[in-house]
Amino acid sequence: MIATFMVARKILENWIYWFVIDAVSIWLYLLRELYFTAGLFAVYLVMIVIGYRSWRASMQENQT
Repeated sequence: MIATFMVARKILENWIYWFVIDAVSIWLYLLRELYFTAGLFAVYLVMIVIGYRSWRASMQENQT
């Protein structure tokens, strides 16, 4: 819930929280042999990296 609140407030660090949450989720899904769900969360990790880089670039543009 905290990471979702941070998204709404446009706090850049929320992407780091989502990365950790999804990485742990992948590990848990792999332990339970839920490979397709783990794959889905791996796609989410890629989206998190893209989102973080996009937000960071946007914030740097706004500061200049």
